[in-house]
Order: sequence, then structure tokens, then C-alpha cells
Amino acid sequence: MKSSNPKICPICGGTEFESKLRTSRFGTPYHCLKCGSGERQRAIWKIYDKIPKEILKKSKALQFSNDNSVDRNAFASFEVSVYGGDNSLDMMDIERANESYDWIISNQVLEHVADDTLAVEELLRILSSRGVIHINIPNPAYNLYTNDWGYPDPKIHDHYRHYGSDFLLRIDKALTSAYAIQVVEIDDVTDTLELVYFISKSFNLLVQQIGRSLLTQKCVVLRGK
Repeated sequence: MKSSNPKICPICGGTEFESKLRTSRFGTPYHCLKCGSGERQRAIWKIYDKIPKEILKKSKALQFSNDNSVDRNAFASFEVSVYGGDNSLDMMDIERANESYDWIISNQVLEHVADDTLAVEELLRILSSRGVIHINIPNPAYNLYTNDWGYPDPKIHDHYRHYGSDFLLRIDKALTSAYAIQVVEIDDVTDTLELVYFISKSFNLLVQQIGRSLLTQKCVVLRGK
């Protein structure tokens, strides 16, 4: 199904959307015909539009999986790892030195990892002292608790679990020396809600600089040690 939508894609300015293989959570067309973005990409793009550009342009970035949610040209450098493909890195055992990156992006990858707490510990290990980890997972706002069945289910793209709003409590063991904020944004095309978690070892960077720039978002929740 294809439709013309009066709302505009924030990534490319497109105004036409189609359902493709599915519809959005609320039954509306989600796929931008101009740039190919979906709900997640557009919501994350809106969040990054508010983050101070001077922070990004100084950052050496690593992204797990090939996702177009952020402007790669906004960073000092941008490396992509596709598990089992190009530049394959195992998130539970990342073959990189300590504090190698200033910005790490994981969009809907953690649900494919057997031990998500170990993966977050590894991400923090390779993160610089003033770096940021960006984590997005499928639909945590629509479930109260995480359901982890302990194996990659082929019926749902080899996911190990459905995450709930308890995500930060679930990975609490990995956050002993880090801080986290949860950012809520809405995709204007489909009215779908997306959550993004930003984690850093630096309270000042995460809260005073990035957090304050995002105070216009629907909700910002702080958690840390």
C-alpha cells in the first residue's frame, strides 16, 4: 500500500510512504519512498538533530550493523561492523583495545546477543572516558518486563528476547561505573514511539551537555552509580 502523507520525513524531506512488507504499529504506511527510512531511523534522526554538533565532530565512532539512523558525516570517523559480514565483531568479545572509540552505536542488535550484560560491559570497555554508547532495542516501551527465552528464535529473526521497560535494571550490573539516560521520541509519520538509551562514564558529558540538549524530548530519565 502506498500513500501520500502530509507529514515530512526529517531525514530527506520526503512526503510519500508505503507499507512494504508490513504497516506501522498503528496501521499507517511507514517506509519513506525517497530515502527508505522507517520509524526507528526517523525518530533517532530527530534525537541527533538536538545533540551538540561539536561533540559528534570530535568523536571516533563505531556502529554495529549497517543502519542509516545517524548522519555518518557528522563524526570525525565512522566504522561499521556487520556480524558475519564486513568487519565482523563479536559484541561479547570485541577485538579492539580499551577506550578505542568515543561514540558507539547499537541499533536493534542487542536482542540478537546471547549475553546482553556481557555485551554492554564490552562496549564500556572499548569506550573512551568521555565517550557515549547509543543503544536502541525493539519496542521496550510496550512491554513491562523483558522476556528472555535463552536461544535465538528463528521465527522472530533469531532474537533471544523481547525487551521491556526494565531494560536499564536488566543491565544494571554493567553500569557500576557508568551513567545512562533514556530518551523518548515519536516518529511524526506514524506516531510510533521509540526509546534510545545513551550511556557514558562521564556524568558531565551525558547529563550536563547531551542531557540538557535533549530536555525538549518527551522524557529523559537518569540512571547511574
